[in-house]
Amino acid sequence: MANYANLTVSMAPGLLVAAREEAAKRGTTINTLVRDFFEKLTKSDQEQVKRREVVDKLLKYQKGLGGWKFKREEWYEESYRDAGRLQKWLS
Repeated sequence: MANYANLTVSMAPGLLVAAREEAAKRGTTINTLVRDFFEKLTKSDQEQVKRREVVDKLLKYQKGLGGWKFKREEWYEESYRDAGRLQKWLS
């Protein structure tokens, strides 16, 4: 079994009850829900950093692409649209 650090979280009593009910519906624990949330959150941040690095490299070399210009905004819009689809699928 993995070695985990402890985390104390404060929340409204009603939120705790709702979280317990949701965990029970999913056949898991609040602890697992919280851990999964942070794993997804940090993975998403790491992936976004990698995407930004790719965009920066593309922008650096766009002059050699025969007049075609890379538009960062379009790429981010598509990336967020795909992330929204993934979020719906995971729900």
